[in-house]
Amino acid sequence: MHHWDYRVSTTHCLRLWIMSNEIERIRRRIQQNNYPLLLRSISIDGLRGFKHSDIELPFPVMALAGENGVGKTTILKLAACAYEQDIPNQRSFQPGEFFPSTSWDEVTKVWVNYEYKQGPKGPPLKSLRKPSSRWRGMDKRPSRKVFFLDISRTMPLEALSGYAQIAKKTAREASSTELAEEYRNRLAYIMNREYIGARFATTNDAKSNRQVGILGRDFGEYSQFHQGAGEASLLSLIQTLERIPDCSLLLIDEVEASLHPKAQRRLIEFLLWLSRTKSVQVILSTHSPYVLESLPPEARALVLRGKDGAKIIYGASTEFCMTSIDDEQHFELSIFCEDDIAQAIIRELLARRDPNLLRRCKILKTGPSDVVETLGKLSQESRLPYRSVAFVDADIDARFAEKLPGSKAPERQIFEDLRDADWPDVTDRFGIGYASLTQTLEEAMRHSDHHHWCTFVGDHISKSRGYVVDTLASIWAKNCVSEEVLGDFTQKIVDRLAQ
Repeated sequence: MHHWDYRVSTTHCLRLWIMSNEIERIRRRIQQNNYPLLLRSISIDGLRGFKHSDIELPFPVMALAGENGVGKTTILKLAACAYEQDIPNQRSFQPGEFFPSTSWDEVTKVWVNYEYKQGPKGPPLKSLRKPSSRWRGMDKRPSRKVFFLDISRTMPLEALSGYAQIAKKTAREASSTELAEEYRNRLAYIMNREYIGARFATTNDAKSNRQVGILGRDFGEYSQFHQGAGEASLLSLIQTLERIPDCSLLLIDEVEASLHPKAQRRLIEFLLWLSRTKSVQVILSTHSPYVLESLPPEARALVLRGKDGAKIIYGASTEFCMTSIDDEQHFELSIFCEDDIAQAIIRELLARRDPNLLRRCKILKTGPSDVVETLGKLSQESRLPYRSVAFVDADIDARFAEKLPGSKAPERQIFEDLRDADWPDVTDRFGIGYASLTQTLEEAMRHSDHHHWCTFVGDHISKSRGYVVDTLASIWAKNCVSEEVLGDFTQKIVDRLAQ
């Protein structure tokens, strides 16, 4: 039993180390200006609810999160239209085909601006526009190899045009191409199973050059006609990634489609490796927490629909992204804060003042202070579809957010206040002797990075970080916060609820 737990923990830690290492290597490449081609940003006005909306793309593997219908696919399609197609015998993506005017949709007065990194002499800026009936600016787009994988890639093979004929027994295999061993191993790793072969076959049908993916396992071969949706679509994706040229732009709609959580995480790990080794820029859309948590904060963009159009929140936490995607809103007020310790402080202060007040609020950890302040600004300007208020840590200056009680970072505020009060209630709450526990608490405080203090304590007393955070926040709220400070803090929330 203990051996199995250790093995799972070790595997998980190894995967996290690999992901973190890959992300850091990409960051260094960005700092060294080692990505020759990049689409840096897209500005959209007048199309599908986008009004003067800027979409920044600061990381080479970028995830767009948000509810259905907020515009993620629109952004991907516009990214595809940013370039003249540089793949031989393939047409460029045209905005008129993605966004047609119909009897029900009039597409006019649209402006789309792009910012590029296009080698040493490429154009930094370019625009597409449709002031009336025709799109303009398409003839001057820079060139790049663009791959757009939409949600149709998950359809069963027999539902795709031309494959029903191939499925008949009269069709015979004419030739096949093996997937390179490295990429077959990548497929096996993502799917967590062994493959002894992976190839793509063409048939003797002279009218069709369509390929069928075939996998080999210990029990024999089976084609994409008999593979599961996730396995079949991933096999085709791996073939595309094996062939993708350096410096390409890869766009994937709903990257997690038909894949289980482990496969989603491992696919993102593969895409990070691909981006670093081939200088490929990847933009994808997702509804998956497993995808989002596998990427660094700067690789996440949350698309929200406000009262006056789409808003983009950068660096949002996975938890906040998923809360925004969930359509159930049972709370009167959303409270935005940075992390788990700020969340615990707010919860404990409200519980001490008025448990009913706590039940009316949803406390959301949204990410760094700049994300919190951005949400606070949108809240103050009534540009979010729900009532909300934002709180940054007490050591942060912010124009558009309130502050937590105190003057220091939350960990420092709690630990130092409790130490100055001679560690009240800690023995009863933790169930550990006073001398041993306080020695551990004070040893944690000697570490220079206060963000690790609660983790250090948990590791030394065999408790989780979350347990330490919640317990210390509760003790601090009860013993170290005056009635005046508590009243001032909760009044800010009461006032927002009354608006």
